[in-house]
Amino acid sequence: MEHLKRKAQAAIIGAGMAVLAITAACGGSDDPPAASTTPATPPVVDRFAALTPVDPEPAYATQMDRHLAAATRDAGGDQALLDTYRKYYCMYPENNTAFRSQVIADNARLPLTQIFDDVWYVGSRYVGQYIFRSPTSFMILDALNNAAEVQQYSVPALTSLGVGAALPVKDLLLTHGHGDHDGGALEIKTTYGPRVLLGSGDAAGKAYAPYQIDSTDPNPVTMTLGGRVVSLLATPGHTPGSVSAVLPVLDKGKQIKVIVVGGSAIPATVNESRNYLDSVERTYKLARSEGVVGSIHPHPVFDGSQRNMVTINASGMPANNPFVVGNKKVLRATAILRQCAAAMVARVDTTANLSVWRVTKLELPIGGPNINDVSARLTSDWGPIQGKTLNFSTASGKTCAATTNDVGVARCTNPGFAATDSVTVTFDGAEGDGTTELPSTETAQMASAT
Repeated sequence: MEHLKRKAQAAIIGAGMAVLAITAACGGSDDPPAASTTPATPPVVDRFAALTPVDPEPAYATQMDRHLAAATRDAGGDQALLDTYRKYYCMYPENNTAFRSQVIADNARLPLTQIFDDVWYVGSRYVGQYIFRSPTSFMILDALNNAAEVQQYSVPALTSLGVGAALPVKDLLLTHGHGDHDGGALEIKTTYGPRVLLGSGDAAGKAYAPYQIDSTDPNPVTMTLGGRVVSLLATPGHTPGSVSAVLPVLDKGKQIKVIVVGGSAIPATVNESRNYLDSVERTYKLARSEGVVGSIHPHPVFDGSQRNMVTINASGMPANNPFVVGNKKVLRATAILRQCAAAMVARVDTTANLSVWRVTKLELPIGGPNINDVSARLTSDWGPIQGKTLNFSTASGKTCAATTNDVGVARCTNPGFAATDSVTVTFDGAEGDGTTELPSTETAQMASAT
């Protein structure tokens, strides 16, 4: 028995010595641990400008007020948009009849004004027509008020621009059938013999027997008008046959696309205001898919065309054509128009519960993305947007996706992008609780890591 006891004690002592050896090997002593030979990777620091503080939304008295406030926020502080789209389109839900009368009364004539290499405006500060010249023919957009105006203004303009057998007027596109837009259509058809195009919803009883664009078709239709391929979109609301269009034009020899909205005044009835809203939403999608970078309007005060023409007539065409504003600004402007339209629906139908459209903005890091930091920040004029997927891609075909954090920043982890790549980041848009975050995109060249 004594022999077994001594053997057990020896085993316990041996096990204790082993534990001590392991503890020492793992740094269990009071001595400081040895320094690591692998340097720690420094944390990636956000490289974005400081966020501008955003006022929280108040409690709105009505849904109309909520949409009007969103129309203001969606301008992103751009005074030109506030002074045009927000001011003029939202005067309808605001029911500002005195201001509407003032707009109509501002009807002084403007001289024949060239706004692109191949486009001219004829009309007044309030309403007019656009003449498009191609190498083979002319297209005219809208027809002034009456036959007398056609003879007084359109005919001299076309003559000065070379109309004739070798350069005929092939097409007259009417945005809708109101008299200040189609009043001179029969005179133009009689004088020059063009095909006259009008939405089918407005075509009944028209003496000029128009070619009818199907007002029930919600999809864009491509046609060749006056030697150029245009996209036509039935946009009922202002009238049943209103038509919007995307038109290719030349700016200093470069082809770009501009959009014309088929009607300005937003109707104050439930069904027609909803039709108008739907039409504007489809117009936004068309402008985005077509990469539209500018706009024109038969009532040129609504989109800033009047202001641009006043500048051109006073000082000549600037180095940068004021009609060319870029796709992001066109989409921001159209989002404002959409919010004005939503406000009108909410005004005439107090049961309406419509989503608020919020324009979003993507930013790539100051100095550009680099191999150590491929990131982007997603914000709107309501603040940073959290929990949304951003998709990054390169010209060489590499991709990654990341989710925005509480300050709207998403960062790729080990994306393997080349230092020579360009990076495009895309937000596909998202529906929220009573809101629609609109899509956005941004591209930048990879920069050298510092």
